[in-house]
Amino acid sequence: MKAARMAGATGTTSINTSGASGDIDLSNNAQVLNTLVVNAGTGDVYVNETDALTLEVTAAGDVTVDSVGALTLNAGSMADLTVTAASSVTDAGALTSTGTVSIDTSAANGNIDLDNNVHTLANFGGNAGTGTIDILELNDLNLGTTTAS
Repeated sequence: MKAARMAGATGTTSINTSGASGDIDLSNNAQVLNTLVVNAGTGDVYVNETDALTLEVTAAGDVTVDSVGALTLNAGSMADLTVTAASSVTDAGALTSTGTVSIDTSAANGNIDLDNNVHTLANFGGNAGTGTIDILELNDLNLGTTTAS
């Protein structure tokens, strides 16, 4: 599903393409969303957000978020999760990733705090610049390249 710019959305925006496992593509123009809840089945999700965002991924293949503001991750299940340019990342629910979680907050030296809930992540790589990285993991976690203070 391709969408035009969603400017000034207040409250929660929900998109469900799980029936066809279709992609959700909100990357063409910078979005201005508050809370985004997506269910893409096995489809991929792409989001380009201009400011703070709360994201909940019920189910998806790969999820890519380019968010220049603070990103809060609600509970979610996905293959890969890639976050670029966020000022900080925190969790508000348990995350499950069968692939790789890659988070970059280095431009803002922001913290990556995934320690509020127990997660099931297969692989993790992060760059927090001079910020910190905290993760609470249920199982073994394969760490890739990770930079933090």
